[in-house]
Amino acid sequence: MLSFENADWFWLLLLVALIGTIVFLMLTRFERGVTQVFTAKAKAVLGIQTYSQVRRLKLSFLLLGSLFLVLALAGPRIPGGEVEVEQEGSDIIIALDISQSMMVRDVPPDRLRQSVRFLTDFITAIEGERVGLIFFAGSAYRQMPLSTDIRLAHIFLRNADPSQISNQGTSIGDAIELAIDMFEPEKERGKLLIIVSDGEDHDPNTLKAAEKAKNLGVYVLAAGVGTLEGGAVPEMHLGKERFIRDMEGNVVLSKFNPLALRRVADTAGGRYFNLNDDEKAGKEMKDIIAKIKKGVVAVQNITAYKPLYQYPLAIGILFYILYMLWPIRQREI
Repeated sequence: MLSFENADWFWLLLLVALIGTIVFLMLTRFERGVTQVFTAKAKAVLGIQTYSQVRRLKLSFLLLGSLFLVLALAGPRIPGGEVEVEQEGSDIIIALDISQSMMVRDVPPDRLRQSVRFLTDFITAIEGERVGLIFFAGSAYRQMPLSTDIRLAHIFLRNADPSQISNQGTSIGDAIELAIDMFEPEKERGKLLIIVSDGEDHDPNTLKAAEKAKNLGVYVLAAGVGTLEGGAVPEMHLGKERFIRDMEGNVVLSKFNPLALRRVADTAGGRYFNLNDDEKAGKEMKDIIAKIKKGVVAVQNITAYKPLYQYPLAIGILFYILYMLWPIRQREI
């Protein structure tokens, strides 16, 4: 079936039609003026009528040439069969902290929504890589296996909520161990783990897990979210929001702990980023991903097209040649 690779070029046809209409109107007006000045016999002697017809013919050549040129620019094509295309990329697992402390509003609108917004934009910018998702709090679970389907990742991220994990707390170590299991060790692709958290880690085995990731060739990026001043931790109770209190009735405050995340990144031989400067963090993360070893992440069957632009191009050139070479033998006035 005929299709066009660059159909936007067809908008130029409006310009061609406009110019053609204006020129034809000007010719018609000129001919009416000549009719009022010269008699039919005088026009026949001078060849004015024939000359006017030739000018219309040459203008038609010019417009038709432009029409076919636009058609060539639009890139007409027909299907020519299917071919296998290998998509290269690296494996990237994102471990997102969805513990209750991520609902603190010391960054707008809260730590979790800020993280989700950053990650959604980030994975869109790195489309083509395989992305997997882990959600963790007091324990970690696989939310999405490694896949090139970033639309599915967007859906999972939008629905991220502390209620998805009943075991509260923050266990970064569990998230690292699960990520290691999700990577395919036999595949020669770059392996990158991005941990997004407020740093309130309650897992004593986190640094051991970070060391294990380093030994297995997993590059770890830790991204922190929150402020050092922190804020009260909200929760839903009987359909209403309230702040969590300790045994003495005091409101529990959650403070951002960048030091814990730096230790994780340093132990794993990776990098630490602060999402308070999300533009800088996103740019530097993308630079790191660009340098990671790539491998085949997907094989797709795509339709190969046979281009046909050369045919309208040849016809258009022919009309331009006719326009330039068509003789005007009549006397001009």
